[in-house]
Amino acid sequence: MALGFIVCMHFGLVVQYKCAVVLFVNIVSVSGLVGNANIDFSDVCRYYLGRWAEILSVIFSLIALLGGAVVYWVLMSNFLFHTVTFIHGLLIMMNTINISNTGNNNKISWRGSQSCCKGDELGHFS
Repeated sequence: MALGFIVCMHFGLVVQYKCAVVLFVNIVSVSGLVGNANIDFSDVCRYYLGRWAEILSVIFSLIALLGGAVVYWVLMSNFLFHTVTFIHGLLIMMNTINISNTGNNNKISWRGSQSCCKGDELGHFS
């Protein structure tokens, strides 16, 4: 538990440092851009580490974006599958079960043959 807290604090400090560097580079002139220009993290990598770091940061950004898109696709297709299965199950249940409440006897009759269930020859259960 303490290790998890330490790891979270470490990542928080790393993210805070990255944000401070991006804001600092936003203020200082980078590649002819001065003042309130929109500087991306890849621009900061290029400024401090060179062109190879800019390319590497863009590649990792695209990998993260692709991973998020795959996760979104899997979650949405799973949600769609279960929604359609639920609606299909409701429609099948509505077409196959006839519940009649007459007097003191609640009877459920199934349309079609149900060999696994015990009832009279008409499929009535009491």
